[in-house]
Formats: sequence, structure tokens, C-alpha cells
Amino acid sequence: MGEKENSSFFSLYGSPRSDEAAQLRAAIEQERAATAAAVRSRLAQLISLEEAAKANCADVRLSFAECLQNRSMLASMTSFCLAEKRRVDKCLESQSRFLHQLGFHKLPRNANYEERLALANKADQLYLRHISESNENEAATASEAKTT
Repeated sequence: MGEKENSSFFSLYGSPRSDEAAQLRAAIEQERAATAAAVRSRLAQLISLEEAAKANCADVRLSFAECLQNRSMLASMTSFCLAEKRRVDKCLESQSRFLHQLGFHKLPRNANYEERLALANKADQLYLRHISESNENEAATASEAKTT
């Protein structure tokens, strides 16, 4: 090793010797495993009430995004997607309210995924029932208005 090479990949001069390479590979593998575990943990948990509400409103948010995407720039900035935006806001508000009523915010941070998912699903069922009842009421009101 008479000649020292400056390598941008290693803090030492030259490439690592075999024992240094093994240590480096082990450290990299340990770091990758820790990162993968953190990502899996993050994906497996719905941390907050807002995230659970957003997850439950994904279909409504998708329809809003499609409305924005399928419109011209001017139309998407004006009120053409206003109905979809209102549906998203109403969904998020209702889901947050239902999750709060079910005690989602009281779950400990270390509560398992199944508990959180069960409450999120229950809130989604309540929201869907609420929406169908609202639609039925609007239809009944509209039919009464037509008959009178």
C-alpha cells in the first residue's frame, strides 16, 4: 500500500481490506434491516386519527383527484370540482368524528394493528350508513317535491 488512493466511498484511503469490508457489509446490512423494520412498522400502524380518516376516505379523494386530472387547468382552479372537494371535506370530517366517538384517539400508541383496523372499519361502516341515509332522505325529499 505504498500509494494511497482517495476513495469517495470510504472514509479511509483505498478500498477496505477484507476484515474492513466484512465490517462495512455487516454495518450496511444492519442499517438496511433497521430501516426496513421501521418502514414495516410505520406502514403497519395507522398512527393518528387523521391518517385513519384519510385512509377511509381514499375512494372519495381519488374521485376528486381524477376530477382535477381530467379537467383543464382553468377548470380545476375554478368551481368545476367543487362538489368533489366538498365530498372529500365532508368525508374527512365525518370519519374523524366517528373515529373520535369510537375512541380511536384513546388507543395506546402500541395498540396492535388489528385493534386500530377494527375501529377504522367500524367508522367506515358508520360513514357509509350515514351517506346512504342522507341519499335516501334527499331522494325522498326530491320525490315529495315533485308530487306536490
